[in-house]
Amino acid sequence: MAKQQIVDSLAEKVGRVIEDNTRLRKECATLVGEKDRLKAENRQLREKVDAQQRKLSLLELGEG
Repeated sequence: MAKQQIVDSLAEKVGRVIEDNTRLRKECATLVGEKDRLKAENRQLREKVDAQQRKLSLLELGEG
């Protein structure tokens, strides 16, 4: 009987590990998508900042 309890316990633990793995893989995929979106947004914002800095430099040159 003790052997069966050990087997049942291990089966339950393995089942939980498999469920956790499935959940975490989905969460990882979601986070990778979010990371990619934020990376693209960051790139666009940096380009805007660079463009604004160039405009500011031209305005400062025009004043001087």
